Amino acid sequence: MHFNPTDGRVETLATSNAPVAVLDSIDTVSPTTVIDLIAGQASRTPNALAIVCETERITYGELWDRVSTLSIGVRDRIGAVDSERAPVFVGLCFDRSADAIISMLAIMHAGYAFVPIDPEYPVERMADILADAPASCVLTDKSNGLRVQRAVDHVKAGYAARLETVQLDGLLAAAESTPRPDTHHHAVVDGYAYVMYTSGSTGRPKGVAIDHRALFTYCIADKEVYQLQVEDRTLQFSTLCFDIAVEEIFPPLVMGSSVVIRPSDRAASANELSEIIDRFDVTALHLATAYWHNWVDLMVATHQRVPESLRLMVVTGEKVSMEHYRRWQSLCHHPVLWCNAYGPTEATVSATVFVPEPGFDQEVMPIGKPLPGYEAFILDEEGRPVSGVETGQLFLAGPALAREYLHRPDITEDAFQTKLIEGRRVRTYATGDLARWLPDGNIDFAGRIDHQIKLGSYRIEPGEIEAALQLHTKVLQCLIGVSESRGIKSLHAYFSSDECEEGHAALVDDVASFLGERLPTYMVPQRYVVLKELPTTLNGKVDRKSLPSPEEGLTPGGADYTAPVTELQKQLCELWQEILQIKRIGIHDDFFLLGGSSLLVTQLIARLSGLEKVELPVRDFFANPTVAALAAHLVRLQGGSHEGDHKRMVGLRRATLPKVEPCFFGSDIPRYGVIHHSRMPSRQHAVVIAGGIGHEGTRSHRNLQQLSILLTQHGFDVIRFDYRGSGNSSGEPNATTWRAMWHDTLDAARHLMASTDAESWSLIGKRIGGSVIATGLATDTEPFPVGRLPQRVILWDPIVSGAAWLAMLQDFHKRVLKDFSRFPVRRSEVEPLEVLGMPLPIERQTSWKELNLNGVEPPPQTQLLWSAGNKDAELLEWHANAHQLPDTLAWGQLQHITSAYACPHSYNSILELLCQDDRTGVQSDA
Repeated sequence: MHFNPTDGRVETLATSNAPVAVLDSIDTVSPTTVIDLIAGQASRTPNALAIVCETERITYGELWDRVSTLSIGVRDRIGAVDSERAPVFVGLCFDRSADAIISMLAIMHAGYAFVPIDPEYPVERMADILADAPASCVLTDKSNGLRVQRAVDHVKAGYAARLETVQLDGLLAAAESTPRPDTHHHAVVDGYAYVMYTSGSTGRPKGVAIDHRALFTYCIADKEVYQLQVEDRTLQFSTLCFDIAVEEIFPPLVMGSSVVIRPSDRAASANELSEIIDRFDVTALHLATAYWHNWVDLMVATHQRVPESLRLMVVTGEKVSMEHYRRWQSLCHHPVLWCNAYGPTEATVSATVFVPEPGFDQEVMPIGKPLPGYEAFILDEEGRPVSGVETGQLFLAGPALAREYLHRPDITEDAFQTKLIEGRRVRTYATGDLARWLPDGNIDFAGRIDHQIKLGSYRIEPGEIEAALQLHTKVLQCLIGVSESRGIKSLHAYFSSDECEEGHAALVDDVASFLGERLPTYMVPQRYVVLKELPTTLNGKVDRKSLPSPEEGLTPGGADYTAPVTELQKQLCELWQEILQIKRIGIHDDFFLLGGSSLLVTQLIARLSGLEKVELPVRDFFANPTVAALAAHLVRLQGGSHEGDHKRMVGLRRATLPKVEPCFFGSDIPRYGVIHHSRMPSRQHAVVIAGGIGHEGTRSHRNLQQLSILLTQHGFDVIRFDYRGSGNSSGEPNATTWRAMWHDTLDAARHLMASTDAESWSLIGKRIGGSVIATGLATDTEPFPVGRLPQRVILWDPIVSGAAWLAMLQDFHKRVLKDFSRFPVRRSEVEPLEVLGMPLPIERQTSWKELNLNGVEPPPQTQLLWSAGNKDAELLEWHANAHQLPDTLAWGQLQHITSAYACPHSYNSILELLCQDDRTGVQSDA
């Protein structure tokens, strides 16, 4: 579109300020489907690289073989598409993965529409989406299957719907067992491609239905404007339920280039995104504006330039800070096509784009001109085009508009209207955004008409949060708002209650927990102001101007506050308060439970890099998400033994970090392990760490990772591993008894000894791993690795009584966990005993009940450590070498349940014990 300032007319033309590529092989006049285009690429270039996922490489030929096979399986499961019937929707619940992309394509290839669902959503929200679609089935994988099944059960109980959970592996196996040619597919231009659910003002999410014509239109426009190239490698960074993922996946595959899926493991780098770009030679990157701002800040703080492989940078979602754009220019020393894109989900990803000319430096960044195939109109309240540079509402048009809000004719009619504009009838979408034409034909964004909130990458309707909040029995009235400080937005809630009184932190905790069960994390307010009643105007509406400042509100977790003690803890608390915009933060408050996100982690690390000159890897922060844990971790990584040492921080000792080697061991059942090879002078001593299982193993994963790093910095080689049937290991989890776990431990030791130059080894068991080791030592006569007993055995907080542990698990699950979530929310019903995120079979319960260390006599080299918070401490008197540590770790303490935890005293005690046995003469500063 172009605005002529002389007569106020709007004319249609291609985007003039963006370089346009020639489409030589795609017919844009007669639209087909994206599925046709990708199938054509697979036919022409079967050996070209389509997907890069971790260490996996998938060619276009392999991709289409899997898509075709899965498509047959999906059609067999659901049935043939009847064009006279309503469209068929298939739920899709995956983390970022090759399987997710294959499933999307297969569902569309079968003639159905996929409905992406975030695995992190509360079960109730999953169920709402599945019921609203309604989905015929939900395609998922093993790691997310249990949560999905809970949502499916919820739907079937409430709506008597025919719905099932379908495991991808099983569906592929069934289709492969009866192969047959896939002669044609059923995707049609007018058919639905996908439904993306967004926040709804009526209190429930609304499904934006995108058809194949719209998706095709967008992909072709994307290819033109961003000059997509066959050599591109586009990073798939976004979650699948946000439509940035659509532009990260489909246009590159249409073009015949590669999609690089963001690795699941956190990188050992402070600037994680730059490390990923460098590692995978990423050329194209699409980021939400807030993420891009933080990445720029992180590059400035770590004195890094824009990675040289990058040629395309698309920023979208919120208003771009010109200050950050200037910083970007100073960091970018090679040609990069930088684009500011704008577009609601209803317009299929992006509708306008602005590409700054060289030397661009204005106070405001425009949102540009419409993409090819799109139209834009700025209309006044009477629906007439505005004149001159007046402000009006932005309307979008063209074949890329969504078909409808699924099953919502009322709001569809309001948002999608056919208007008579300059003598022609045009189907438009009312964005609700204010805008104006600039003299050069670009569009200047001016904010919202209504109260809709743009937070990070998400558009949030306050009404949906308010509707959920009103369901709480102690909430009378409520209002949701957003505040901004230093460029950071956060949600806050006002609500009235009869229980409003001084010290109502417990009520706030309960309300926040209640919302966490029903809404995605990004929609749960960070701050709550509790009032006797909300102020109102004369006509009875809430008087927003008379509301107290949101800074007066409380944050969840305030009922259990512990003040900082050391100088470093105080500095970290102040930094967290500034970034999270929370007045008071205790040292045991969890960053993520306070509303922190990956986005804010990046900002915090950038600030740390600038203030303390510390290069803190992102994964280290995720492993230590409390102030107490992070402070201890920073001191420990600097080799410090007391608080004052942090003032000498000049960056992590990167040279001392171990070489990490993933491995599989065992001949009968492959088990997965990670060997940490020390780069320090070797002690020729290996250490095997046997962790917990299920939730216990998940919670201590980062904890044991940090212990492994610490030991390697003192010359020890270390292995951590997954027991059979857990993690990446093969086997059946239901059949994993304590005896099988003991044999897994011995196999891990054999593999470690064979993989290193170690002449001796020690064994560390944490929690259930400790009790397995103790029982195995006392009852099993199987030879040890290379015929030697372990030099030292350390039982770290072992489970003394298996029966007592099972009872504690049952109580823990009833009181704290719900819906197999890692978030701390109360259960509303009694559940069967769980330990692996699933009901624990009777045979396994029987196996654990056999564990009773009171009757065990382990060898004299066994040392027992337990934390002050261990409820079983009085049962540990059976061991003469038992030693209590000041670490207050306990199953029942919330901060030790919801996050990985650091154990500085345990770490130091373990290190001292291992160094006592050293015979190499290597010096230690333990």
